[in-house]
Amino acid sequence: LFFSESAPRGYRPPAVPEQPAAPIASEVARAAVYFAMVYALTLAPAHRDQLLRRGLDAREIDLREYRSITSYADRNRALDAARAAASEAGVDLDTVPGFYRGSVVGASGMLIPVRGVDANILAMKVRRDLSAGDDGAKYVWFSSRSDSRPDGASPGAITHVPLVSLRAPVTLPAGDLGILRITEGPLKADIATAITGVRTVGIPGASVTRDVVALARSMRPRAVRLAWDS
Repeated sequence: LFFSESAPRGYRPPAVPEQPAAPIASEVARAAVYFAMVYALTLAPAHRDQLLRRGLDAREIDLREYRSITSYADRNRALDAARAAASEAGVDLDTVPGFYRGSVVGASGMLIPVRGVDANILAMKVRRDLSAGDDGAKYVWFSSRSDSRPDGASPGAITHVPLVSLRAPVTLPAGDLGILRITEGPLKADIATAITGVRTVGIPGASVTRDVVALARSMRPRAVRLAWDS
């Protein structure tokens, strides 16, 4: 028998079906679960020290509700609180990013709440505690989706709107935002807002600007400033 090494003319390999996007809970349900996690967890001293070294004071750290999830005990507390909140909200916990088949599967490290304009926590970013020689990403989403869990829920790319700084100017009329600054990343946005008093939103990446344009229009600042890393 003769087998040709070339494919027949007009042959097209069968399409590989894409994994459908996993269902994700509503913003209200996600906020309920993440707030429950915040109330159940604490901030490790090492993580608090890192934030203090970055320029945040104790009041700003407490205001922004950073938490640590680094041990089995942390994960168990988070899971118990999340299950109760999901049940009360009437949603499947697996539709909340970071949870999969009844377990916490999000990365370990310091949890950074990612908020919307209404201050609800819509997602979590994790600042991982990298060990020596670990060249993985320092900041990752608290997500259920991975190569081994293609059906896990992912938060997508969300722009973070920090809580107003305790140093924010009090001379502006009600509803007047003044200046809106745009930078990359939720923690950097928190720190810039807290230290300068200028509301600074954090986009998930320098190339992800589409959503922030609509966000800026909805916030109606007098001026917008861009603050990218050089």
